Amino acid sequence: MSGMDGFSHIPWQKVNEYLMEIGASQTRDQFCRGVVSGLRRLIPYDVACVMADTDGPILQQHGASENTFEAYQSYYRFRLPWLIDSSTAPPPYESGASRTHWRTVAFRDSEFVTDFIMAIGNATSLTCSLSEGKVGIAVHRSCLALDFSDLEC
Repeated sequence: MSGMDGFSHIPWQKVNEYLMEIGASQTRDQFCRGVVSGLRRLIPYDVACVMADTDGPILQQHGASENTFEAYQSYYRFRLPWLIDSSTAPPPYESGASRTHWRTVAFRDSEFVTDFIMAIGNATSLTCSLSEGKVGIAVHRSCLALDFSDLEC
């Protein structure tokens, strides 16, 4: 395998268009909105896509209802298991993305998972962090959707 052969499966045109769109952002809000709304063309999802501070507050979201968004911002972001008990914290991201299957996580019986994640139909999430781990992007799929492929990760 030589040169780009190992990357020929990547939809480079779509990636380029996505990067050009978010690169043209004039403000942080435009950038966040573009990252979240445009990601669906590269990694499809059927629940939602969010960009959030790793401490909880959502910076931008796409796909969630206003009620879901408000419930998270006003209550459930304070119920994140790793903020309540640091021993449940996900491992730090070294590179790439992390898949979470919500029915099998150690904290699956937490209020956050049972009353929020499962209630909105989320089964699997694909997450990566930016800005030295201070901001995360998560794409969420229901049990009706296919799991995330290795290509998407």
